[in-house]
Amino acid sequence: MTGPSKRNSSSVAARLSKLLMIGCASIHIGGVAYADEKNTNYNIAPEMLESVLRTFATQSDTQILFSSGITKNLASRGLKGTYSLEEALEILLTDSGLGYEIKGNDLLVINVVDNKFQKISYDTNEYYESNLGSYSEDENQDDVDTSGFEEIIVTTSRREQVLQDVPASVVAIDPDIFKDAGMINIGDIIAYTPGFNMTSQGQRGTGSITARGVSQEGATATVAVYLDDVPMTSNSSFTFGGGLFFDGLLGEIERVELVKGPQGTLFGATAIGGAIRYVSKKPALEEMRGRASTNLSTTKDGGFNQIYNASLSVPLVESKVGLSVAGFYDKNAGYVDLVDTATGALVEENADNTEFYGFSGDILIQASDNMEVRLKAMHQKQKYNGLSVVDLDGDSLNPKFAPLTNDNALSESESKYTSISGSLDYDFEWATLNLTSSYVEFGQASVGDITADLALYADFLAGVPSGTTTAIPFIANMGSNKYTQEARLTSPDNDKFEWILGLFYTKETTHNIQIAIAEPIDFNLFTLNFPDNYREYAAFGNFTYYITPEFDVGFGLRYSNTQTGLQQISSGALIGPGQDIDPVQDNVQSYLATARYRPNENLSLYARVASGYRPATGNLPIIIPGLGNVAPLVVKKDNLWSYEIGAKGKTDDGIISYDMSLWYIDWSNFQSFVTVSGLSVGGNAEDGVTAKGFEGTFTLNPTDNFTITSSVAYTDSTLNSDEPGLNALGGQSVPKIPKWTLSSNGRYDFDLSGEVMGHIGGGFRYSQGTRSAFTDGGIGDSVVNIPTEGYVLADLNAGISRGDISLNFYVTNLFNNDAFAASTGFLIPGTLMVNGQATPVRPRTIGAVLSFDF
Repeated sequence: MTGPSKRNSSSVAARLSKLLMIGCASIHIGGVAYADEKNTNYNIAPEMLESVLRTFATQSDTQILFSSGITKNLASRGLKGTYSLEEALEILLTDSGLGYEIKGNDLLVINVVDNKFQKISYDTNEYYESNLGSYSEDENQDDVDTSGFEEIIVTTSRREQVLQDVPASVVAIDPDIFKDAGMINIGDIIAYTPGFNMTSQGQRGTGSITARGVSQEGATATVAVYLDDVPMTSNSSFTFGGGLFFDGLLGEIERVELVKGPQGTLFGATAIGGAIRYVSKKPALEEMRGRASTNLSTTKDGGFNQIYNASLSVPLVESKVGLSVAGFYDKNAGYVDLVDTATGALVEENADNTEFYGFSGDILIQASDNMEVRLKAMHQKQKYNGLSVVDLDGDSLNPKFAPLTNDNALSESESKYTSISGSLDYDFEWATLNLTSSYVEFGQASVGDITADLALYADFLAGVPSGTTTAIPFIANMGSNKYTQEARLTSPDNDKFEWILGLFYTKETTHNIQIAIAEPIDFNLFTLNFPDNYREYAAFGNFTYYITPEFDVGFGLRYSNTQTGLQQISSGALIGPGQDIDPVQDNVQSYLATARYRPNENLSLYARVASGYRPATGNLPIIIPGLGNVAPLVVKKDNLWSYEIGAKGKTDDGIISYDMSLWYIDWSNFQSFVTVSGLSVGGNAEDGVTAKGFEGTFTLNPTDNFTITSSVAYTDSTLNSDEPGLNALGGQSVPKIPKWTLSSNGRYDFDLSGEVMGHIGGGFRYSQGTRSAFTDGGIGDSVVNIPTEGYVLADLNAGISRGDISLNFYVTNLFNNDAFAASTGFLIPGTLMVNGQATPVRPRTIGAVLSFDF
C-alpha cells in the first residue's frame, strides 16, 4: 500500500490513505433522491464487509470511500434482488455500526455512526475535514476524480496491495466469469493473459506452463503453482513437475493471480519464470451462502459434456466459526478417436474421455479480534484413457489417419492431488504473524500395453519360442508427498517503512516406478524405481522504504539451503543393476530490488530487478562399457536474472486504463535434457538464453456497462551460442514459446426489464506458431522439430439473470478452427522415419451454464 499523499490535489482520492475507491455514480442521501433513481439487480454473497462493499461498488457503479480499519472483522449478510441504492446500503450495513454520507454529487463515504469523521482519515479529524469537509452537497464536483478505476486487491507480494501499486506485472482473474463463458481450465485463462503460455496434451493438468520466454527445458517446473499459501508444485525432476501441474479452477476459488517474472524471494524454487496463485473463498461468519451450477455442452466431433458444481458456507458460531464445503464433477466426453494402426479403422470413439471430480472443506475460526485460524482440506482426482493428441504422418506432417485420431494403445490413467493445511494469523499491532503448515500428496498412475513393441525381445531374451509372449502390461506410478512449514512476520501498512520476514522449510519424498513383465511367462523385462528426496531450509525478507509518499524503493533477499537424494533401484533383462547416486547439497541466494514512483493517483511507474533458480539435483548414470558413466553427475541449479520496467494507470476521465511492461532476461546454464551417447538425460546448457519482450493490457470503458479489454505480448527468447548437448544452434528460438500473442474480449450489460438483466460478450485469442524442439533431428539425436502454425480462436457468450438465478450461453472456438496448439516429434530408432504427434485445439463447443445463488 502507498503511504498517504499530503500534496494539494484536485482529487479527493489523492488525499486519503488506506481508502478503497471503486466505481462511480452520481448520488446523494438524506431524503433527497439520488441523481440516478433506477433500481439495480444485486447478487452479492454474504462475506466480510470490506469484500461486500467492493462488490457493491462494482454492481452499483458507485464510488465509495472508507477506511479499511472500520470494516475489520465485520461481516455482511449480502444482498440478492432488485433494490434502490438506499435500500441496498441499509441492508448491507445492518448491525455494522456504520452509516453513509454524501460529499458532493457522487462521492459516498462510509463512516462510524455518531463518530462522523473520527475513523475516516488516516491521520486526524482535522486532516480529514481539511481535505473533504469543503465539498458540500450542492458544490460542483468537476474537480473530483470519479473515473471509476477499479481497485483490485491482490496478495501477490504476501501483503494486501492495490493491483496498481504492485511493482510487478500481475494479472488478477475472477474465475467465475471465465467458467460462465465455457472456459473451465487454467489454459483458457492463460490464453487471455499476455506473457503466459501453456502447451497441453489435452487432459487437465497435463503439459507445461511458461512465462516470459522461460521455456520448459528439463523436467523441473519453471512456474510455481500455489493454492493460497500452499506450494502445489513438486521440486523434484523425477515427478515431472514441468509436465504435470495442479489445475484448481473448478474449486471454491475467489480469484487467480498470475505473476510474471522470477518470484524467488517470496515463492522460492521453481518460480523462475513466474507464479500462479489460486486464492480460495473464506468461509462465511455471519450468514449462510451457497451456489449450485450445471454446465452442459456438446463438442463438435466429440460428445456431450457435463459439469456440476455446488458450494455451501455456513456460520457454525456467528461471527466466530464458519464452515465451507464444496464439490464438483466433470464428465468430459472427449473428441479424439482411437484407430487401428494397420488399417486406420475405428477402434474406440472419443477415446480421450475424462472423469474429473473434487471436493474441499474449509473451517475459519475468528478466535479473537487479533487471531484467525483456518483449516483446509482438498482432494481432486482425474481418470482418463488417453491423451487428446493426433498422430502425424512423418512426411507431410498432416494427420496420419482421419483428423482427430491416433493409434495409441489404450491405457488406464489417473492423477490426483490431496492438500491438507492449517494456518494461524495473529495481529500483534506492530506486526502480523502468519504460520502455515501443509501436506500435499500428488500421484500419477497408468497401465498401458507395450506388447507390440517388446514381445519379440521378451521371447528372445527369455529363450522361448517366438509368439509365446501374449501380453506385456506397462505399469507406471509416480508421486510425491510434500510437507511445508512457513512462518512470516509482516509489518502494518504505513507511509515510511514496511517489511516482511520469514522462515521456510519443506521436505518432499517422491517415487517413480516403471514395470514391464512379459506374460504368461512372468519374465521381468525391467523394474525401475527412482526414489528422490528434496529438503530445503530458507530465510527471506522483503523491505520497502518510502522516500516520499510518491516514491519508494524495495529490496528482497532469500537464502536457501537445498539437498536432494536420488536413488536408482532396478532389475530386469533390459536394464542394468541399480546405481548409487551421491546426495547433492547447494546454497542459493535470490534477490529482488524495486523502485516505484506515483506522480499522481492515476499513474504508477516501476522498475524491478529479480533473480530465480531451480534446485540442483542428482542425475541418472549412463554406463558405457570401458568408459563408465558418461552422464553429468549433477544437474546444476540454473540462474536467471530479470530486468523490468512498467507503467500502470488510467486516463483522467477513466475511460482507458492500461498495464504495460518492458523486460529483459538473462538465463544461464539452464537445466535441460541433453543427449549423451544417443540417450536423453538431465543436464545443463553450456551457455544460456537471452529473452526480451513487452506486454500490454488496455481496457476501454466508453460507458458504465460496456468494457473491452485487449492484450498484446511479444517475446524473443533465443540461445546465446551453439549447444552441442542439445543439438542446437546459437540464435535459435526456444521451443514452444510464440513470439506474438494477442487477445481481446468485451462485454455489454443491459437491463431487459426491471428485474431481469442481460449481457452479451465475446473475444478472440491469437498465438503465433512455434518450433517444437531445438534440433531438426540428426545423427545421435532422436528429437525432431515439428513446427506449429499460428491460429486464431473466437469465443462468444450471452446470458440473463434474475435475482439469484442466471443462465449463460456460450460458444468456444466459434469457427471451429482445426489448428494444432503444440507438437512433438521423434525419430524411430534405427531409421530416419519421424513419429510425430500434435495437440489439437478443442473443437467448437456449445453449451449453457445454469446457476443458482442462495
